[in-house]
Amino acid sequence: MLEALASPDTHPIGNWMAIVRMARGLQKDFQLLSEPVSDGRLRKWRSGQDLLPPYKAYEMIRVAQSTTRLKHGLIAARTLALVIDVVQAAASNPERPTRRAAQELVSSRLKYFLRNFRLGLDQCVRKAKH
Repeated sequence: MLEALASPDTHPIGNWMAIVRMARGLQKDFQLLSEPVSDGRLRKWRSGQDLLPPYKAYEMIRVAQSTTRLKHGLIAARTLALVIDVVQAAASNPERPTRRAAQELVSSRLKYFLRNFRLGLDQCVRKAKH
């Protein structure tokens, strides 16, 4: 799920909302909530322009089968959004990177880390079998 959350095409919260939509078998974001929310508000949450209130996020996942996994995914998405903001803010040049450029960097590093983690885990499993 981490790699999907970090995918640079969409803000991590938007990626999380898409994962929740798929987990619930829904087609559109407005279907995630029981009460109507404007499309503009949903777009702002999806793009990270406005903070998705926790009670709204929990409402989105309350009827999903994998509630705990989706809660953990929300925490990961919020953490990734913070890391991306820090990368943008830490830029030494006056033209800070776009959200997408910063997210591409974070996504690339995350994929590298996960690949090395999986390789290390595979080595541990192989050693344990012998």
